[in-house]
Amino acid sequence: MQTAMDDDLMDDTDEPAFTPVKDAFRPAYALSADSAGPQCSASTDFCLFCEFANDGIVSEMKTLVHTLAADGKELPVITEALRRAYEDGVREETEWSPPGCPPVHAPEWTTASIRRHLLYSTEFSELFDVAIVQMFHSIIERQNASMIDSSTNMVVEEHRAAFTDTVKTFIKFKAHQDAIAKRRGGSKRG
Repeated sequence: MQTAMDDDLMDDTDEPAFTPVKDAFRPAYALSADSAGPQCSASTDFCLFCEFANDGIVSEMKTLVHTLAADGKELPVITEALRRAYEDGVREETEWSPPGCPPVHAPEWTTASIRRHLLYSTEFSELFDVAIVQMFHSIIERQNASMIDSSTNMVVEEHRAAFTDTVKTFIKFKAHQDAIAKRRGGSKRG
């Protein structure tokens, strides 16, 4: 049984009306200190690269990231290499002073915090580009796996169209990346 209140929530299509509330949405990327976002500055987690940006060992670790990225290593491999390097040679020497809290000796630099910095910091933009290529590879492989109807041996037109659209978009992405690399005097992988 529909109530008067239900009638108020329905529009002409007999579907519930959507009325956004202030807290229903947030920015994709926080541009102010009071906004939540995916980047380090919106997190309370310890990040070695943010806290000690100009330290010698941090510079060496950043070079490691760029080297592994240039070798085409995947983000999880690079993240784990950084985590191990921190745990094995840096953590015991680290003292962190979080805002409004007492200093923390040997703070944990979590995999999530490392990944966050690698993906959202502009100093490692090549890692995000590689992640996009890997996503395309994954999508294309999965689309290919469902291209043919097993019972009829015919191409599923909807799947073929989606596959073709993904490949076209990937080709455009690669052309854009190659143009950027050419302007910079380098080359892109993928």
